[in-house]
Amino acid sequence: MTQVQVMGAASEVQRADGRVVQAVERRRRAEAEEVAALLDARALGVHQALGFASFHEYAEARLQLSARLAYERVRVVEALTKLPRTRAALAAGVVGYSAVRELTRVATPANELAWLERAAGCTAREIERLVAGHALGADPDDTPDPAEVLTPVSFELTPTTRALLREARQQLHRDAGQRLDDDAFIAELLRRALAGNPRKPGTPSYQIAINVCDCCERVTQDGAGQVIDIDPAELHVALCDASIIDTTRPGAPATREVPAATRAAVVRRDHGRCKVPGCRNAAWVDLHHQVYRSQFGGHDAGNLLLLCTAHHHAVHDGRVIVTRDPRGHDGFGFRHADGRPYGAARAQGQTAAEAAPA
Repeated sequence: MTQVQVMGAASEVQRADGRVVQAVERRRRAEAEEVAALLDARALGVHQALGFASFHEYAEARLQLSARLAYERVRVVEALTKLPRTRAALAAGVVGYSAVRELTRVATPANELAWLERAAGCTAREIERLVAGHALGADPDDTPDPAEVLTPVSFELTPTTRALLREARQQLHRDAGQRLDDDAFIAELLRRALAGNPRKPGTPSYQIAINVCDCCERVTQDGAGQVIDIDPAELHVALCDASIIDTTRPGAPATREVPAATRAAVVRRDHGRCKVPGCRNAAWVDLHHQVYRSQFGGHDAGNLLLLCTAHHHAVHDGRVIVTRDPRGHDGFGFRHADGRPYGAARAQGQTAAEAAPA
């Protein structure tokens, strides 16, 4: 490579780097402008004038962000209404939005100057480490409390579970009378789960809305105001133990597929836990029709048994077979899809494909 080519290549690198730097600066200015606009909109009560139920709802709609990101923007904006120095530093470009997002977790009017001085010259990642372990109102020199350190946790969820999560979050927000942050939401969700199942024996397990379009047979589930397409198999699981509402008839009452008295009798007979041998799950159990409803199976107690959510899906997926067996517990027998009694090991060296029936 000649000296001219080397100089040309170096010039291209500098131009490319310059474009990145300029793009970052434009983003910082845009974020600061966005926050300033949200502050004005909040002060003027724009969301109320336009008919939005809350400023969070307005922000989610206008910013075109996910509910989580919109909530975080609003949290920062609400914090900045009480932090004039931090707000001015953001507007002047002294600090960026990422830094402000972290500082608003700890800064108060009494200590915001100390935090701004400590954060000067730090990257967003360095500020995250400075803030970690400090509660709101703590000073930069305070000893971090390990109990206050937040750890990111990620999940990979199916659309059905994501809809359930959104509904659960909305319900807990309503119960608390305010929006809960991630830690408070998960903590309350876990506390309720560990408290056990408060439902009465005669109440259907499914307390969610699954919708079926009569025209296209599209199966959807409501998730905190969002309509989410779900696997049609979820509908068949739900129909075992659900109430049916005809949404084409306004005011039509819910029709309970299994009478409450029958459900209560089956729950008592099965001792409130899953019937699959070896399963002790009693927290979340559903009724299941041994002869499917689509095969004209009735709602009599002799055709019903309790299954936990995992085994209920396994049965509808064909991985576990439930049969009528007079020798089985309460007249039911269980086997794997390849014919083995449930829980029995495969033949040595046999794979799942080899064990499956032809």
